[in-house]
Amino acid sequence: MGSQLQTRQLNIRKKIEVLAYDDEWPSVFQKEHLRLKECLKDIVDLEVYHIGSTAVPDLAAKPIVDILIVCSHPATILSRLKALGYSYKGEFNIPNRLFFEKKKSKKRAL
Repeated sequence: MGSQLQTRQLNIRKKIEVLAYDDEWPSVFQKEHLRLKECLKDIVDLEVYHIGSTAVPDLAAKPIVDILIVCSHPATILSRLKALGYSYKGEFNIPNRLFFEKKKSKKRAL
């Protein structure tokens, strides 16, 4: 006999806030970029990018500044990012892609 696929509907209602473009988003990134570069200055191949919808001028977006950090050995920066207030959230099923979140007063800031 074959197996039956069971589906379950989840009633998750979460408010998603989308705002008009904010001229402050690039400066929020620049400030955090400087903090990251200082904290990780010994990482020779470090690259830091502002990504996502807040990086696109004049585009409405969720008010969350997304940052991509690229380096050869991402596991080596875990403790230093935690010291800057980031929470490690795992790989999200993509090996060597580590996801972090930084909250600011109960809201995700970066």
